Amino acid sequence: MPSPKVVISVLNWNNWQATETCLKAVRQQTYAHWQIVVVDNASKYIPKSFCRDFPEVTLLQLSKNQGYAGGHLATVRWTRKQNFDLLWILNNDAIPQPDALAALVEAWQEQPDALYGSITLQADGTINYGGGSLVLNNQIVDGSYNPLYGLPYETVKEQLVKRPVGELNGASLLIPFHIIRKYGFIDTRYFLYCEETDYCHKLWRVGIPSFVIPQSVVVHQGAVSFTLNRSLEYVRTYYRTRNQLLLDKKYRRISNKIIRKELADYLDIADFFIRHYVHQWFGRTSHHTHEYYLRYFRILATFHALVGIRGKYVAPEKFLHPTD
Repeated sequence: MPSPKVVISVLNWNNWQATETCLKAVRQQTYAHWQIVVVDNASKYIPKSFCRDFPEVTLLQLSKNQGYAGGHLATVRWTRKQNFDLLWILNNDAIPQPDALAALVEAWQEQPDALYGSITLQADGTINYGGGSLVLNNQIVDGSYNPLYGLPYETVKEQLVKRPVGELNGASLLIPFHIIRKYGFIDTRYFLYCEETDYCHKLWRVGIPSFVIPQSVVVHQGAVSFTLNRSLEYVRTYYRTRNQLLLDKKYRRISNKIIRKELADYLDIADFFIRHYVHQWFGRTSHHTHEYYLRYFRILATFHALVGIRGKYVAPEKFLHPTD
């Protein structure tokens, strides 16, 4: 039986150094039947040396930043005329250990109708993501999200087994193409954050489980592209707040009534936003602090979740400085 053919999709957004480090780790994988696609989400530039240094990479350049799912969807569309079995989504700030892909492929060969994710570690060797919510009696147990966080991997790895979980980490996620063809791809309307969790939940409802594979390990630096400058923290705050609320609404963990409690002091919030836009209009924003803008984007995200706004709203590229 021929080895499954894997396409590895890596997104880049203005961080070629992280991307190149990731690709060098991919070259060390013990599983060798793969093709790498790097999707550039409309970065400011592409190094002239990139294609020369990584001739095995197919580079897809997007004219606009399409976000996480939208970027990987470009890879899916690129594969339509080719015979790939599996899609490995790998963050450019993730460094997979040599057996990471082999362990995921082996898990797929044992049980082909599922999603598969890696254990992700922080740089100090503690677990950053060891699998999502526990699953008992075929039900996702709320309140048990990522129970292994912070534990030293080396001290617990012998106890870990392949197990069904409620969510997987999108930093290293293996998806069979037959599932994509039958059930569709990850929802692009989240733009950033929570979309892989939504995909796991969506597929769980139709009988497709998610498994964390402890033999597949990646070191995940986490949100490296958002460290280009401090202002990009506003983008993270907006999408994390909005999308988590949208996700919880969709799966009935919270209601609009609960979200409205976050906006309970209507007069204070209205005054805040009126002053904000008046200051913008007259160019009097120099006194606004970092904490001020974090509050602004958190309130805006909560309101957008209340009224159901999705998609790309806060554009990361608008927060880039000329030197980034």
